[in-house]
Amino acid sequence: MKNQPFCTFIGGVATGIVIGSITAALVAPKNGRDTRDSIVVKGQEWQQQAQNTKEDVAARGGALAASMKDRKERVSSTVQDQAKAVSDRAKQAMETTNQEWKALKEESLLAASNAREGVQEEKERLKQDIDQEIQEAKHAASSRPSASSPTDES
Repeated sequence: MKNQPFCTFIGGVATGIVIGSITAALVAPKNGRDTRDSIVVKGQEWQQQAQNTKEDVAARGGALAASMKDRKERVSSTVQDQAKAVSDRAKQAMETTNQEWKALKEESLLAASNAREGVQEEKERLKQDIDQEIQEAKHAASSRPSASSPTDES
């Protein structure tokens, strides 16, 4: 228990007061009856003081327990609120990242499609250029006089 050292201390103080008072009463120059009456009165006073101290300690302990419970609840509530806030931010970050990833994926697919179309168009253009050059080469070859044909030299 956390209050045990405090209670032990209070008990020690009370015991010291009782022993000191009894010793003082016995050593005091009074007759026996007055001394006994004085001891009884002092004992009753100490008993009342002990009761008051006990009640005071119990009240303070109860107030301290209530205060600690209230603090615990506030801390717990704060921790829960902060955990929820962190969780919400993490979810939002994940959603944002997901959306950005999807947009990037769509852009990449569109770029790949456009590149494919560009390559296809370039392939067709090159094929047409090659076909045209072949046709021109055939035409040039057919319009050239052949080496075996006689030429007029008159």
